[in-house]
Amino acid sequence: MRYRVGLVMFSIPLLYGWLGPYFEAVIGRETSWGRHIFLDLILLTSFFVLGGEFWQKIRALFRYDTKAV
Repeated sequence: MRYRVGLVMFSIPLLYGWLGPYFEAVIGRETSWGRHIFLDLILLTSFFVLGGEFWQKIRALFRYDTKAV
């Protein structure tokens, strides 16, 4: 359960950062700095919720000699 919550916390800020400008153009209003800071804090907190195993998986993406299990 903790891992799933951490993945949601990790993915929501990334999706919002990727799709947010498109929605802002459609809706016609800008987001505040507070919302961006809040989403950044959620992203950073998700690394603590996900734990060391997730960090090892992310690290394995960028290193040739490691394997993610």
